[in-house]
Amino acid sequence: MLSFLWEDCPRCFWLRARRGLRRPWLPFPSVFTRYHDLLETFFADCCPSALDPSLPEGQCVHDEAWVASRVLYIDDAPVPFRFKGRVDHLMHFDDGTWGIIDYKTTDQSTANIRKYGRQLHAYAWALEQAAPDALQRAPITRMGLLCLNPGELVDFCSGERAMVQLTPTWVEIPRDDAAFTEFLAAALTLLATPDPPGAGADCEICNYTRRRMRLERNLQRARN
Repeated sequence: MLSFLWEDCPRCFWLRARRGLRRPWLPFPSVFTRYHDLLETFFADCCPSALDPSLPEGQCVHDEAWVASRVLYIDDAPVPFRFKGRVDHLMHFDDGTWGIIDYKTTDQSTANIRKYGRQLHAYAWALEQAAPDALQRAPITRMGLLCLNPGELVDFCSGERAMVQLTPTWVEIPRDDAAFTEFLAAALTLLATPDPPGAGADCEICNYTRRRMRLERNLQRARN
């Protein structure tokens, strides 16, 4: 929700957070879930430097993946909040600190990286300020995306195998709690309003809803 919905449409963001009204669900291609499972299995117990040489020595840990924070407060925000989510992989470094990996089967679009960065910050806060019965890991010193961009088909044997070349890129997400706090203050201020804000100009869901309601009113008037 923090990754895309906030920027896609403030109205949908408000309705999701305040009223639990989700956008219509679209099937998620199972191939991406399979990619995640393969990556988590392959890198489990590996040294983080296997993902990228810039990462410290340590071990990739596929621990209890679900994380949840305690109730949190920040200045300039009118309401408390909590984080909950699922982490792809944790890294436990030899110096005792921790890192977070998020796997993405995509290229490293600048706009998307900024949005995913919020998600990773939320995970970091949830791990460092965990709910009483939730997974706690601190401090979180490194965060990043392992982006795997499909390239070309390099081998094919009918009925036996097909090999696609994926280009891996490690994208470091610098820890910036001040910027994340500023974002949270704006989002929480919006959520504190009693009525939902206007829809985003390019929100397909809201545009569809408006057109459908207009059509239904016209049909009702025609019947009367």
